[in-house]
Amino acid sequence: LTAITTFFEVFYSNQCYARYSKFHGNTRGMINDVHAFAFVLRCHIGEKARNHLRLSLRYMIAGIVLHFYEMQHKMSEMDLRYLQSLGILSPGDVQVMIRMQPQHRSMVTLHWSSIAASKGVKKAEAPSQVQGLLTARLLQVSQSQEEIVDTLALPVPFAYYHILSVMVIVNLGMWAYRMALTES
Repeated sequence: LTAITTFFEVFYSNQCYARYSKFHGNTRGMINDVHAFAFVLRCHIGEKARNHLRLSLRYMIAGIVLHFYEMQHKMSEMDLRYLQSLGILSPGDVQVMIRMQPQHRSMVTLHWSSIAASKGVKKAEAPSQVQGLLTARLLQVSQSQEEIVDTLALPVPFAYYHILSVMVIVNLGMWAYRMALTES
């Protein structure tokens, strides 16, 4: 019984660590993609379309913040107003977002970011491949967000956790009984 319990304990710990590593990798990847997106925007449309650059980055930041709110399943109108007070969202943006379902808000703001970036690329007359670079980064951010949500939606099975707990308790009980019978 001890060997089986140890095996299941190691397996469970490995699954928990793998999930943590996946979350960490996706979160770091998402932040790196946002940084690369900002870098490409700044290099190619910087001074020529400054308002588009700022708008696109504000929406990108809003998309990331809203994503983390979605992961906590907490998003109120007050949270949207807070983002407005920080200057990340405009009053019109908040009004539109109040009417939409919370799980769509981060994707919509990423879409808005894409539109602003696209218009900025055209206004700045940047090379044609710049739009492809920006779109690739936006899609990577979106994919990382989806992977995080999918991982959260599929936790370690509840029954497995309780079976493991019972096995550990029984194993400890058997050890205690065995130690009580052993002469010191």
